[in-house]
Amino acid sequence: MIARQIYDKDGEVIRLTKDGRRIKDGKISKEVFDIEMHQEKKKKKKKEKQMLEKSYEEEYVEEFIDEEGRVVKVVKKRLKEKSTIPGKRPATPLTGVRRVQVLFLKGGVQIQNRLQQLLRDCPLNDVDPRFPALVEEFGAGAMDLDEREGAIDYLTHYRLVNPDNLEGYAKAFLVEDVDENSVINMDETRVALEGIPGLQGMNDKQVNYILKVLGIDDATEVTFKMFAVIC
Repeated sequence: MIARQIYDKDGEVIRLTKDGRRIKDGKISKEVFDIEMHQEKKKKKKKEKQMLEKSYEEEYVEEFIDEEGRVVKVVKKRLKEKSTIPGKRPATPLTGVRRVQVLFLKGGVQIQNRLQQLLRDCPLNDVDPRFPALVEEFGAGAMDLDEREGAIDYLTHYRLVNPDNLEGYAKAFLVEDVDENSVINMDETRVALEGIPGLQGMNDKQVNYILKVLGIDDATEVTFKMFAVIC
């Protein structure tokens, strides 16, 4: 019955009858086999498989200590763990506004207290409550922070932030400040920005441009006042 066999680009054996119909699993196709259409179908299936695998990826943060003793965080990707419950779909990635809502609620009283403290420490005026204590302990140079050393004077621009938005900015900031040291790095800043309702329409290219213009890079420690100005 087999008249000839050919190979596709991947080395798969294609068995054909004399009139060019494919023989597969003991059955003969009704139509003449088209090698180009066959390749297109395989290509489409491969692409769909890759997209499916990509949807099962998740980001995680790996920490290590550098030579100077500083904690360095690196964002990496891995496949999500498969559910042990048959038929259960993988959990939806926690991102955007939903991430802020869920993690803030999960933080309970502790993160609520941190929110109130952060808002008290960062009033919308010219007086930085840290200044007297820092100057007393370290001298006037203690305020030479990224807040003043960046491309703009964040402390001055912070006064222009809409008070109605301040609490939302604070919640997005706090859920990413997992080590509770009052600063977040650039990767954490990106994630926090995704949690701001007014920025939902921005793409990665636009966010990158804003961070570049404001002088935010991997070495920058972003304070809440800086984050509020970025928003």
